[in-house]
Amino acid sequence: MRLSTKSRYGVRALYDIAYHSQGLPTPIKEISRRQGVTPRYLEQIFQRLKKAGIVKSVRGPKGGYYLSRQPEEVVVSDIIRAMGSRSSPSSAPVPSREGRGAAGSRSAPLRWSGMKPAGVWWSTSIPCPWPACAGWPGN
Repeated sequence: MRLSTKSRYGVRALYDIAYHSQGLPTPIKEISRRQGVTPRYLEQIFQRLKKAGIVKSVRGPKGGYYLSRQPEEVVVSDIIRAMGSRSSPSSAPVPSREGRGAAGSRSAPLRWSGMKPAGVWWSTSIPCPWPACAGWPGN
């Protein structure tokens, strides 16, 4: 099974937020620059994630998107469902912490790697990379 482009970019964008934001709103432009995805396409993705309750948004000059719950509580299957995919657990690429985003960017170290056994990636959550996750603002 292959994941849709929106599902893959959705996972990358949420990992980027968890890795860089420390719970604060992150503007689409920053995520776009780090991940090498157009802001317009990311807006479509974030609208679906917001509708699914995975992210929240703040308007204004210091606005952007942030996770509505702790990163460890967001699983890949939530993101895939939010993108409208009818996927089910099977072998598929999963994100790993190695690699980089767009050339020369300071993106979260995330890349898609080899195949995993059925169901393993389905329940994979987004790891929290910093110690203050217990005080996540989305809680």
